Amino acid sequence: MLGAVDIWQAALGAVLLTTAVVASALARRRQRALEEAAEFVRSMSVSGAEGRRIEASGSGARSALQEAVNATAARLEERGREVQRELVQQRAILAGMADGVLAVDGDGRVVLVNKAAHELLEFAVKRPEGELLGDVIRQAEVLDLVARCVSLGQREGSRVTVYVGTAGTPRVLELRAAPIGETEAGGCVLVLEDRTELVRLERVRRDFVANVSHELKTPLTSIRGYLETVRDDPDLPAEMRDRFLGKSIRNADRLAAIIGDLLALARAEGDGAATHRERVGLRELARGVMVEAAPLATDAGIGVELDAPIEVFVDGDRAALASALLNLVENAIKYSGPGTVVRVEVAVLGGAARLAVEDQGPGIADEHLERIFERFYRVDKDRSRELGGTGLGLSIVRHVALSHGGQARVLSTLGKGSRFWLEIPAEPAR
Repeated sequence: MLGAVDIWQAALGAVLLTTAVVASALARRRQRALEEAAEFVRSMSVSGAEGRRIEASGSGARSALQEAVNATAARLEERGREVQRELVQQRAILAGMADGVLAVDGDGRVVLVNKAAHELLEFAVKRPEGELLGDVIRQAEVLDLVARCVSLGQREGSRVTVYVGTAGTPRVLELRAAPIGETEAGGCVLVLEDRTELVRLERVRRDFVANVSHELKTPLTSIRGYLETVRDDPDLPAEMRDRFLGKSIRNADRLAAIIGDLLALARAEGDGAATHRERVGLRELARGVMVEAAPLATDAGIGVELDAPIEVFVDGDRAALASALLNLVENAIKYSGPGTVVRVEVAVLGGAARLAVEDQGPGIADEHLERIFERFYRVDKDRSRELGGTGLGLSIVRHVALSHGGQARVLSTLGKGSRFWLEIPAEPAR
């Protein structure tokens, strides 16, 4: 028979064995929970946390671990959505920017490039990301600027002219480069602004100021010279005095004409016509212009005819359109010879109203046709001034056409005459 001690020892052994079995089972369950959590975290690092969760099972520490892992996955999922939204917004902003944006890393590899930068720099490949910048563009000035920014870790800027397209069209670019981060060789972001149109407008402005100064200075100098002569010579014969005063008046009239045309041009360029719109009948308008030009035509021995079988209506500025047509008619009369005919036409073609003036004058050489509508451009400067031209009439015609949503055109043949016309949207037939 077993003694009491033996029974106690047997019971203790059973308890210890049971405890060991339970502890081993618990350890295995915890190990499986840890392995499950570790596998879940690994899978999240590869494929993300979107919609992924550990299935809840067990209780106690295992349940707490599962809840903690699921909470972490939920936060990562939400953070991933935020990052995705930010990326979409950034890409939309970059794509919509008029300025080009280019970013490179410390090794000079393209990290980011937007659509505008593609158009301004003409990359050799459609997707330059990951490529060395020097392998995908050929603009040496751009490469040098980026290289200085990356190597020195400081802001750089310059204005360069690049040539794009098969025709080698010049573009003036304003470049601004800034380092990424605060350490050297940490990369660079480059902003490219196309200043081509601005540079062209600056050049046009300078030329305009120079031309205006010259055009105003010439008659002013003449007026001053004639008047000083009359003042300083009290014994000047009356006939010569009258001639000098007459020339002074003619030069004053020329000054007034230039200033008047400058004001008309300023109104046309500033879309002044757009603020005085009404329903205008072009046939009626042409008849009024012909009446106004009749004395000039009679003095020159030139006939003026109107070809307007139907009335054509437009929504426009009556005064501006009349001024443009009168400029064309007077030019045709001035440059045509006695016995010729100036023909004014009103028609509608394909929804566009046409106001045309055709003369039988000397015509215009082809090399002048592209510039004929520029301010102060004259084919024959001496003859133009002799006839009282300011060099602004055709420029006014062009801007009146543009302010009405149309255009001005010309066809000419040397020795056979010229044909100028405006095309503007016609009012639909009622």
